Amino acid sequence: MKTTISPSRRSTLLALCIALMLIALPGLSAAQGPESPGWWKNPRVAEKLRLTEEQISQIEAMVYDSSLKMVDLKADAAKLTLELDRMLRSETIDTAELDSRIDAVSSVRCELEREKLKLRFDVATLLTLE
Repeated sequence: MKTTISPSRRSTLLALCIALMLIALPGLSAAQGPESPGWWKNPRVAEKLRLTEEQISQIEAMVYDSSLKMVDLKADAAKLTLELDRMLRSETIDTAELDSRIDAVSSVRCELEREKLKLRFDVATLLTLE
């Protein structure tokens, strides 16, 4: 079903979309989490956690692989958000298509968060109690 949106309503929808994007952007940019820039390379941290060279190498590989996935997911999220923004600027909006695009943006953002948490879990399980 296509709905004609008044200019004032379209402006409100666009403002809402922009606000949601601004809220989501910090999460998208923190691809590896707050402990990011190579915490495992810090000698004091590595010593305190008693990281072996093998564990450090494994963490490096995990972070690299996960970062590659997250780069693609962030790009997908940005593209889908642009498409959604374009749709919200149009004269008429197909509400079914709007719902579909919102679902697509949400799904990619969810997948990005899942990848971040998976990386944290994988690194945590790599660390031993010793």
